[in-house]
Amino acid sequence: MNKKLLGLMLTLVAFTANGVYAEKPSREEFGPDMMGEGHDQKHFDKMANELKLTKEQKEKAKALREKRQPAMKAQMEKVRPLHTQLRALLEADKVDLNAVRQKLTEISAIQIETRMQHIESRLEFESILTPEQKAKLRQMHKDRGDKGPREHRQGHDRDEK
Repeated sequence: MNKKLLGLMLTLVAFTANGVYAEKPSREEFGPDMMGEGHDQKHFDKMANELKLTKEQKEKAKALREKRQPAMKAQMEKVRPLHTQLRALLEADKVDLNAVRQKLTEISAIQIETRMQHIESRLEFESILTPEQKAKLRQMHKDRGDKGPREHRQGHDRDEK
């Protein structure tokens, strides 16, 4: 029984550690309002064109991004050192599973808060859209979700060239 529990814990740690080293989710995952610092304006322009945003809607979207950006940046700055600490824990000669669990709990709490901020931002962005634009945005998200992250990234990379 003890071996089974230890095996399960090690599998969980390995699976979670893999996620730590995996690629970050795309910034546009929740819509154009979530563009972070340095995000490609060309991508926003393309999405704004597809949604047929008015000049006023574009200005409101920009204001929403600017309002949320400091909080999002702060979340990223909080989680970075925790990922570094987790890597150090996992690379130790003797891995302390209790310490790993505690670090994962800290990281998860920040990730949940970040995800909630994304969702709040998406809802705020959708509030400036017409019903037709909302339907189009949701279809765009669905289409992107159906492709999967790799295919979306490849398509996005082609758009940027």
